[in-house]
Amino acid sequence: MLRGPEWIESLETNSEEATLVVRRKIKPGREREYEDWLERITQRARGFPGFKGATTLFSREGDSNISYVIWRFASQRTLENWKNSQERLKLIDEVEDYASQHFAETTAMETWFALPPGWGPSLPLPNGRWLS
Repeated sequence: MLRGPEWIESLETNSEEATLVVRRKIKPGREREYEDWLERITQRARGFPGFKGATTLFSREGDSNISYVIWRFASQRTLENWKNSQERLKLIDEVEDYASQHFAETTAMETWFALPPGWGPSLPLPNGRWLS
């Protein structure tokens, strides 16, 4: 069993998967157009090498109309190929008619784990007994 820093290093080095999280605020009255667009861009992504999946979450509470799309690719390189493809760029230009967007990129593991408040480079890692 891996303990201490070796365990944390194995999480970082064994994970090549890359994730792009896109948050969009859908413009009022444009929901149907946005959903049609989302179906088209997801279909196109399925044909790209390294595509591992996409998850869409909608929040329609109150007056907000928020969509989160989590794009997963096998590696940072395959994600970059998708992000820079002419097909995607054309569709991204189109979606601006329906929604405003914000991006966040990650590698695989930090999407699953977050350090508790106060943890950081200045604090020591827990000893191996904590990880048993």
